Amino acid sequence: MHHETSGAVTDYERQLDTAIRFMIQYGYPGIKGGYVGKIIPRGEHHDGQWMVDHYERLASKFGLNKMTMDLHEPVRPTGLHRTYHTTLAKQLALYVTMYSPIQMAADLIENYEKRPDAFKFIKEVPTDWDTTVVLDAEPGDYIYMARRERNGKQWFVGAITDEQERLLSRTSAFLLPERNIPRLFKEMETALIGKGIL
Repeated sequence: MHHETSGAVTDYERQLDTAIRFMIQYGYPGIKGGYVGKIIPRGEHHDGQWMVDHYERLASKFGLNKMTMDLHEPVRPTGLHRTYHTTLAKQLALYVTMYSPIQMAADLIENYEKRPDAFKFIKEVPTDWDTTVVLDAEPGDYIYMARRERNGKQWFVGAITDEQERLLSRTSAFLLPERNIPRLFKEMETALIGKGIL
């Protein structure tokens, strides 16, 4: 079940017990939580201590009820809020680079109508994998990886980086010339993703 707070965290916490009772009654095993927009109360940040405490309260409540919690604007272990590129390619790359069995498309429908290729990728990308290969990585800086869908032959390649521009080579021993990735999404050198049979 999707729980979009729109940043109204205090209001969400007031309704949480009712929501959990509803989920138990109708058999929902977990949530995909969202915090789009500025955090209310004003002055708090997605990555600030106030939100860390909120996430811990949520984890405790959902854990006690044996429910899954997957947040799409989770806290980062970096202290106060920082701004990074939020390009389309990065968001698509996260479907591959960050394992999450509960996926969703979060944006206005008008934005998907402008990019049917991106929406097609979101519909096709698996939520589970049987093979993961890290092609290159530096913790905290970038990751470049390939994943094969569970019980299938399709591979998906994704890469994300921090604020530093990077050139990631497709010539690794894993990505041989005959293993082609036919579709690439690339923006501002912050991310790339691809899909194909390797």
